Amino acid sequence: SNYLVTSIVLTCMLIFSVDRNFLLAALWSLIGAVCSLFGFMHTIKLGVWVKTHDYGWRFCVGYSSIAALMLCLHVAQSYGLVEPTIEDDKKDGLEMDNNVAISDESRGSRQQSDAKQGRQHLKDDGFPSPNDDPFP
Repeated sequence: SNYLVTSIVLTCMLIFSVDRNFLLAALWSLIGAVCSLFGFMHTIKLGVWVKTHDYGWRFCVGYSSIAALMLCLHVAQSYGLVEPTIEDDKKDGLEMDNNVAISDESRGSRQQSDAKQGRQHLKDDGFPSPNDDPFP
């Protein structure tokens, strides 16, 4: 059980490793190791799972191994052997995507050109927009 905690930890590990932020991926992996050792992940009830037939310590070793790998990748990244961390494009604290950002003026001109072509109720994708009249 405890699928929510497991999915949060695994998702954070995946996100930070894809962005090549290996230090934070290692941190989340260590969080997963501690959570699995004390029963917050991969077990039915809380407790310290260190007996030979328990699964908690096995998951702890697995998460710790992944953390060690991520730390090795972080060291290799600091020496330039691995590409640097992917940074988001930010402007004034907001993420901007230049390809998607469309000003209101360009939207208006696009709607006018669609109306001229007799397709004012359809967008480029062929679906009506929520503001369109259902019976043109």
